[in-house]
Amino acid sequence: MIRPGASRNRGRGRGLAGRSARAGLVAALAIVVYSGLFAMGCGPRRDAASVSSRSPAPFVSPTTGFRFAPPPSWEADRYLVTEMTGADAAARQPGALSIAEVQFQPIDLGSRPEVLLRLCVFPDSAWAAIEHEAGASLGSIVARVRHRTYLAETASKNPYPRDNPNAADFDAMMLALSDLKRWLSVADAAGDLASGFLPGGSAFGPTPVMYIGALPAGSGPRRDIKVIFRSDSSALLSTNYPGRGVVNERGRWGIQGAYLRLQLLDDAGMPAKVPFIWAIRDSALAPVAWDEASYGSVGLPLSMRP
Repeated sequence: MIRPGASRNRGRGRGLAGRSARAGLVAALAIVVYSGLFAMGCGPRRDAASVSSRSPAPFVSPTTGFRFAPPPSWEADRYLVTEMTGADAAARQPGALSIAEVQFQPIDLGSRPEVLLRLCVFPDSAWAAIEHEAGASLGSIVARVRHRTYLAETASKNPYPRDNPNAADFDAMMLALSDLKRWLSVADAAGDLASGFLPGGSAFGPTPVMYIGALPAGSGPRRDIKVIFRSDSSALLSTNYPGRGVVNERGRWGIQGAYLRLQLLDDAGMPAKVPFIWAIRDSALAPVAWDEASYGSVGLPLSMRP
C-alpha cells in the first residue's frame, strides 16, 4: 500500500489554500496550477494561485511535462496534489527528477491524509541503474518520453477502517492503474526543440510568430483567432467576431519546459482573465488550461500560420 512520504511540498487542486501541516509531514507548498504554474522565478518549489473553474483544475508539471486531470467527480477540497523536483526529489529517491503525489484529504482532523497516486520520473539512465533493484517498489511504467521513464503507483487498498467517516469517499476516489491513462498524459514535445517554433528560437530568431485558430459556435460565438508572439515576451490576441469586428487583447507569454503560458492583461497592465496554458507540440499548441466560460470545454487549439 502507498504510504505518504516523510517530506513533501503542498498545494490544493483548483487553487484552494493548503491545510496546516499535520504531524509527520513537512508543510512546504509546491503545487503548480493555472496562474501559479509558470510564475517567473526558479527553484524546485512553487506556490499555487487561485483560479475558479467548472471542473477540477489540472496539475501540470513544467519540469517533467506530465499533466494530471482529476476525475470530474472529485471535489476540490478532498484532494491535494504535490510535487518535489530537483535536489528535493533526488534526496528522497536517488536519481529521481520529480516525485508527485495525489493525496486524499480527510474530512476530520483525527485522520491523516493518504496517498491515492504517486508518480516518479527518472532519466532513462538513472532508471536503468535501479530498475531491477529498488525500482521494483516504485510502481509500473506508464510512459517513456524524451529519454525519461514515468512510473505510477496507486493505492492498493483503503487505509481507513470501515467505520471511519472517510472510508467511503476514499473508496470512491481510488484510481485503477489500468484507467490511469484517462487522467494522466505526458507532453510529447521536448521543450528545447518545441521552443524553436516561437520568437527567439532557432527557427525564427527575433521575428514575431503568428498562431491561428478558430472556435465553432458550440464554444460560444463563432470566432477566428490570431495570436502574435513577440521576442520581448509580449503578445497580441486578436479575436474576429463575424459581423461584429475585431477585438484585440494584449498579454505576456513565457515557456516552461514543453508548455507555453499566455497571461492576458488589462489596460493597466495587470493580469486579466484566466491564463492560457498550451502544450507545445512542434508547430501546434494543444490546450491544457483555459477559461472554460469563454472558450468552452475543448479550449483553443492553435497552429502556426502557414
